[in-house]
Amino acid sequence: MILTSCLSTGEKNGALSYGTDSLKCWEEGNKLIWTDFKGTKPNSQELSPLKAISAIKIIPLAVRKNGKLHYDIKLSFARYESWIIEKSEQLLKHEQLHFDIGELSVRKLRKKLFEISEVKLNPTYQDFFPAIEAAYHETAQMHEAYDNETSHGLIIEIQNEWEARVNQELNSLRQFSSSMLGCK
Repeated sequence: MILTSCLSTGEKNGALSYGTDSLKCWEEGNKLIWTDFKGTKPNSQELSPLKAISAIKIIPLAVRKNGKLHYDIKLSFARYESWIIEKSEQLLKHEQLHFDIGELSVRKLRKKLFEISEVKLNPTYQDFFPAIEAAYHETAQMHEAYDNETSHGLIIEIQNEWEARVNQELNSLRQFSSSMLGCK
């Protein structure tokens, strides 16, 4: 899993300017399939034991709504930055949960930014930035813990525990879920 983040202080920055088949947005029930992995493995010794990489992008885009600063948080799977060298049902489930963890992180961030905008009369970029930065750090730690605890999906019992935990948290934050509108 590669987590990419882009911070934006303007409405448009090209962070989502990919071709129409380059990004897959997170959508409940629309799971990853092997043909979503369109990239090729880079020649790197440090990546040698890995069988797949999911490039997940969490992109906060600053916008003004009714004169008030607001962030639209986008989540996508970058197809041409994601690659595989071996296919198995278990590996695909593991990579899907990385994508689900990305969605969970986005929901938590949306909730936090909503709370900030409820407390601050006219929030600024500086009011939101610490929450965004903390979310990236927490997300990276969660992905690392997931890979370590499941041995990259090989320990099926722990993989199943992670799936149950992430799904429960996703359900508890359903009101902050991603929308297909405006994803691309």
